[in-house]
Amino acid sequence: MNVTKLLIILVVLAVVGVGAYLGSTQFGRLCTALAIADFRTRPSAAGAQTLADLVDNGSATAQQVEQILPLLFTPKMTKDKVYVLGDVPKVRVELPFEVVFWSLAADVNESVWVNGQNQYGTGMQGARTIGPNPHALHLYPTPKEPGTYKMEVRYTYKLRPLRDRIWQWNPAGGILLPRRALRNIPDSSTRPPKYECHITVPVEITIARKVHLDLPL
Repeated sequence: MNVTKLLIILVVLAVVGVGAYLGSTQFGRLCTALAIADFRTRPSAAGAQTLADLVDNGSATAQQVEQILPLLFTPKMTKDKVYVLGDVPKVRVELPFEVVFWSLAADVNESVWVNGQNQYGTGMQGARTIGPNPHALHLYPTPKEPGTYKMEVRYTYKLRPLRDRIWQWNPAGGILLPRRALRNIPDSSTRPPKYECHITVPVEITIARKVHLDLPL
């Protein structure tokens, strides 16, 4: 086989490989859209991990990731209908499901805002497993008068890559068709985030005076 024929064969194989990739990309977008719709209708732990995997492996488009992250990371808030004046109002916070990332790491910040001011918050860096993590947040400053008070719990999720995908094509080495492979990223903690998500959950707190009942002797 002469060099010209070999080059033609390689070009044809490359075109076929790229065409197959483009076709699989369109199919992947459709599958992601269906997974998002299914999770909205029937949220489940398996569905949450499926969505996380679609973000993690790059199957989801940037627009689809914007839909997925709030679905995964908007917490459930549980509070009392009324709090007694003098007690510290607390709200229970919990994510609905646990998800695991393999190629991404999440930097997460949680903060409580009251009257447009950041009162306090916490954060974690480089998380690959993000779970329910039930915990309590309190309204600060503690109200001194009965009434209705509003607070916001704000979240920032920054997902940065630990690994990226590269094209591999080496006919002489046995890789006849172009394919994608994972490659570790050195010093990934200094890289800018690949995805970023901001979530704000408003919470309304009602404070009432303690009722004293005068019972007949």
